[in-house]
Amino acid sequence: MVQKSHEAGLAYVRANLSPEVLNLRTKKKALVAIAAAWKQALDEHKEEIQRIIREWEKKYKVSLPKEIADYEELAIRAGFSVDYIQKGKWSPDDIMPKVQGYLLRLQDEIKPKKYLNNWREILVTLGMKNNSEDREKVRNFNSRYDGPILFPGQGAQPKVEKTRIIEWWDHLETEWADMAQQVQGKKANAESQHNYGRDGTPTPEISGEVKRRRKDRKK
Repeated sequence: MVQKSHEAGLAYVRANLSPEVLNLRTKKKALVAIAAAWKQALDEHKEEIQRIIREWEKKYKVSLPKEIADYEELAIRAGFSVDYIQKGKWSPDDIMPKVQGYLLRLQDEIKPKKYLNNWREILVTLGMKNNSEDREKVRNFNSRYDGPILFPGQGAQPKVEKTRIIEWWDHLETEWADMAQQVQGKKANAESQHNYGRDGTPTPEISGEVKRRRKDRKK
């Protein structure tokens, strides 16, 4: 009876002290130690981590990614191919610059429009003074160059969306340059026609044939 118990005890010890079991136990202890160290680090830097999370969410308007699935979702939304993400040969450092750029662009797209509701707001936006001279100048430009400023009724204050008036105002120089080029082209074309009629010399700008004057044909 004692012999059998002794043999059973040895078998139990051998089974529990095998290299496989010892290796598994070592791994478990290591994992427990790592988890404990990670928890301790989180506790020690809790305030700093919370600050980073708050700053991220304030800047990008989304939760800071925590799981791999969070990173994958953001990466695909930012433009990375599904195939690239599924291969898994990337790190957060590889994808986050593009993800952050995408999140910032997304905020720009959903920002509400800002409306300017009187002359003072419009002129300040254009870097001008709120006086009768500058008001009349902007009013004339708006009428002459198809401006975006609207006048809801007689005596009403002008109204316009801020981005539209800035883009229109900044484009005026280009419009003036185009107009000057058109005037120059018409002038050159008129001179070419005048020269052709005077000496009968054809020019590339003129098509067809112009008859000579009667006295020229007698020569």
